[in-house]
Amino acid sequence: MSQAGGASAFFDLAKLLIAAFLSAGLSGIWVSRWKASLDHAEKRIDDLCSEVMRLADLASEYWLLEQTDPKVPVLQARLSSGIVRLASIRVSLAKLVVGLDGPRVEQLEAAFFRAATGGDFAVHNRPVSSSNAAAVQHAAGALLVHIRTARMASLRRSWLPKV
Repeated sequence: MSQAGGASAFFDLAKLLIAAFLSAGLSGIWVSRWKASLDHAEKRIDDLCSEVMRLADLASEYWLLEQTDPKVPVLQARLSSGIVRLASIRVSLAKLVVGLDGPRVEQLEAAFFRAATGGDFAVHNRPVSSSNAAAVQHAAGALLVHIRTARMASLRRSWLPKV
């Protein structure tokens, strides 16, 4: 074997190894970014679900207190601001998770908001209402089931989910 032939074989082997390392590195980066996007979406879904439960508990507490209780104005403010925060989180996730942008989730979200703040909310002489407190928890449960179901449907869509 001539020296030129040995050098050519060495360069061919070097090209193959470089190509292998490059493709392994790029696929590793791609998998890492894909996994990071999955983790980010899961964290945001968990944030959304936690916010739903927190608001449901605040609303139930609100409906079980007398209107004259000093905690009521604070609960009203927390509920009002929490509703805006909840809607903002869901809208930001709608681009990432299939099913969080459709009419069904909007209906469930609206039902939850109505249960939390509808009727006699913020009325100066409203009565204590255990039925409203329970309705908020039921509406929250329905919304949570849809959120989790939408997330699972997004994962099942294909072997490579949107996120």
